[in-house]
Amino acid sequence: MAHPRVRHSRRGGGLGGLVGGGEHRPGLAGACAGAHRAGDGGHGQGSGRRAGRDGRRLRCALAGRGLDGAARGRPGRDRGGVPRRGARPRAQSGGRDGAALGDPPRWSPRPGRAGRRCRCGCRPHRGALVTGVARRQVTDRLRRGVRAARAWGRAARPGDPGPLPDFLVIGGQRCGTTSLYHHLAAHPQVQVASGKELQYFSVHHARGVRWYRGHFPRLAPGERTFEASPYYLFHPSVPARVAATLPQARFVALLRDPVQRAYSHYLHTRSYGVEPLSFVDALDAEEERLARATAGGPDSAAAHRALRNYSYAARGRYAEQLDRWFAHIPRERIHLARTEDLQADPAGTYADILRFLGLPAFTPEAFTRHTRRVDPGLSELTPALRERLGAHFAPHNARLATLLGWSDPWLG
Repeated sequence: MAHPRVRHSRRGGGLGGLVGGGEHRPGLAGACAGAHRAGDGGHGQGSGRRAGRDGRRLRCALAGRGLDGAARGRPGRDRGGVPRRGARPRAQSGGRDGAALGDPPRWSPRPGRAGRRCRCGCRPHRGALVTGVARRQVTDRLRRGVRAARAWGRAARPGDPGPLPDFLVIGGQRCGTTSLYHHLAAHPQVQVASGKELQYFSVHHARGVRWYRGHFPRLAPGERTFEASPYYLFHPSVPARVAATLPQARFVALLRDPVQRAYSHYLHTRSYGVEPLSFVDALDAEEERLARATAGGPDSAAAHRALRNYSYAARGRYAEQLDRWFAHIPRERIHLARTEDLQADPAGTYADILRFLGLPAFTPEAFTRHTRRVDPGLSELTPALRERLGAHFAPHNARLATLLGWSDPWLG
């Protein structure tokens, strides 16, 4: 297939060039080069320094916004750059680069040029090299920071900063709590907090109850509010704190097949880039990891990191966790449902939860499943490992069945 001829622009005014025999496509490819040439001389030494400095600032600013490819003279995200002289097209056929047959070639720089300095001494801005994992971590931290700052602002004002929640979704992790959160948030008499997981009773308890109340909206008569932090079910200090702060609240927990939950938890942790081990090695190292991190108590930063990330098997031993909750909260104020029931019969399971919470019957437009994308690669949950985990969880599942009066929920 013949591709349109590309004519390179030698101007420094920021016009990328002419594509396809006269179609003008503006770009930013010449901007940095123009600033460099202005800095080479012609207007005095001082103006040259300023122009060179401006060129560096422009380049770094473009890189920080994901446009560093355009600043280096090749196509960036703005699609306005042009290929440099000597650039070679990537393969057109389908394969690792994902290009479809017949598509125009995508241009890549010559080998060995990616980290080279330009004439102004710039290197690519590190913000442009952030991986998807790190970008997700930064985004989550920024979102939590903004949410916390708003809560601090409301807590600092005189008077009542906000209500306490009427009910909590307490877990378990990777058991469908995000889907349930969205189903409950769709109810016309429910107002959500500033975010799904506030983690006040686990991670942020030292910030005080006024900070916690600052996350919840003002309510009209008859309205309810809630939050959903799956870590609450597992953290050992949460039941006593909840009982002291929310003496009348109700609680909902979803329980999933612990074998499937453990592997889903592993994929979730690995997707954040904090799990270097294989699944079987992570299971073997779990007990030592948790014991070492919680040696000084369950509320240190190291303890939270380990308990939240590396508790693959421990979080599936539900009877141990419910024993702690039943010691502080009456059994009739905790509603337990299976994740498999929510997936197979979302309308019926949702209706049962609404009745437990004392909310009027309601049916959302759709029971959409919400989950963060995880690694779709080859599964590490082999039949042998599944059998090993099943044997580990069998006595805990039997005890759970006795505790709740269920038939053994995950046999077979």
